[in-house]
Amino acid sequence: GMEVTAIAKSRLSALIGANDDRVLVLVQLNGGNDGLNTFIPIDQYSNLMKVRSSIMLPESDVLKVDNKSGFHKALTGFSNLYNDSQMAVIQAVGYPNQNRSHFRSTDIWTSASDSEQYVSTGWLGRYFDLNYPGYPEGIMGPEMMEDFKKQAERFGADIRWGMATSVDFSNSSEHKVIIDETHEITADAVIISTGASAKWLGLESEQRLNGYGVSACAVCDGFFFRGQNVAIVGAGDTACEEAHYLSKLCKKVTMLVRKDEFRASQIMQERVKNTPNIEILFNTETLEVLGNEGVTGAKLKNIKTGKETILDITGFFVAIGHQPNTQIFKDFITLDETGYIETEKGSSRTNIEGVFASGDAQDKIYRQAVTAAGSGCMAALDAERYLAAKGLH
Repeated sequence: GMEVTAIAKSRLSALIGANDDRVLVLVQLNGGNDGLNTFIPIDQYSNLMKVRSSIMLPESDVLKVDNKSGFHKALTGFSNLYNDSQMAVIQAVGYPNQNRSHFRSTDIWTSASDSEQYVSTGWLGRYFDLNYPGYPEGIMGPEMMEDFKKQAERFGADIRWGMATSVDFSNSSEHKVIIDETHEITADAVIISTGASAKWLGLESEQRLNGYGVSACAVCDGFFFRGQNVAIVGAGDTACEEAHYLSKLCKKVTMLVRKDEFRASQIMQERVKNTPNIEILFNTETLEVLGNEGVTGAKLKNIKTGKETILDITGFFVAIGHQPNTQIFKDFITLDETGYIETEKGSSRTNIEGVFASGDAQDKIYRQAVTAAGSGCMAALDAERYLAAKGLH
């Protein structure tokens, strides 16, 4: 509540260079039927919990954004209602039963017209406590993103802000990227680093408790549930791998599998079946994640019998896959059956000359910050060599 808001304002204001009283913290709500992203000021969240619908809040207190229209532009307009406060879109997290709190943020924007900033992006920007090489005491995700930004600028990077809404790679000598559907950038070489987004079950309670015990990354968050009882939803190799990982940390891991069989490889199935503290519930659907300020359980339903039960847990992990953010490239770039960019083995080259890919947009296996950074280095070297060979660098 108020403590989280105060900490968030203090940390975020330091990052974006504004006084605490000029930082307005927004909370992202579930997407509605209109397909828009909905945000409200955090001080309106208690009112929302009373009415249970953002539709019933005053229109001036609800920000709805269509990604295609340009997030920064909409955010700037909304800030005018709050005396030009700089915006910080966050999700604050406190895991229960832990000795310390860990905070996570979504993408953090500011609406200052004189310095358009996008402080953090992607999964790295969502975590306030990262275990990343070179930071022995840990590092806030947004702070590390700012470090990366400053380091890139030190070496001459021209950083601009906006959302790539479409591309035209039909001309190999001039690649076009359209920003916010209005501004066209042409380039001799392009590196795609758009990442991937976790798939969710679509439950209101799942999104409400996301970061409060609900997670889509066991490797990222499993440590915080050491010695506790947790559940993980999924039936594939990733779910089995993450369940096995959690079994080394948690007292008990319950796997929730919707069908009566796994989709995972036989070796992964045997691994979880032979792990003593992993219980597998087949034909099981999650109806609701229980808890107010943190996960306390899950309401389950047996699909065959219809029987409903309550599972006592403090952590709820979702491992039903990721969706690579590659939709705008599908007309030009070769993607695999799940949408990941296919690159030449041992390189970052795509099927389009002069277009390279790195990070989670082309990596369905590791999906870690350090491996994404390494593949980003590969893509930069590949692009530099390409430009040199063409006499452009």
